[in-house]
Amino acid sequence: MISKFFEEVFWEANLCESKKHLHNFTVKNDIAVKFGNKENYATLKAGSVVKCVNVIAEGTDIDVVERLRNNHKLQNGSTTNKKDWQKVVGNSKVVLQDGTELPAHIHWYQCANIGKVEFKVSKWL
Repeated sequence: MISKFFEEVFWEANLCESKKHLHNFTVKNDIAVKFGNKENYATLKAGSVVKCVNVIAEGTDIDVVERLRNNHKLQNGSTTNKKDWQKVVGNSKVVLQDGTELPAHIHWYQCANIGKVEFKVSKWL
């Protein structure tokens, strides 16, 4: 039987070796992170480091790219280009409302002129 620690390290190492690997980043401000089927939110705290950041879809490969373009417009009110959007994953610790800190695999979307939006927990690590 493979230990949970080995599985996490092996999985994380393989994920980090992706062709579309981006740099780790430190969160500047608290970010609400949705999880579960309901309106449950955790917090990605300022100062947290997001590791193993990888692009998993771009442009028209993102199922909801039209919704993203309509909901997240540029400052002048115009829509972004489809090709500028990316769906991204990474690992970090998030804090639940009761103060519990848990490691999580998180997804979000990002666009060069918009930034990172719509964070959600994909799975708990």
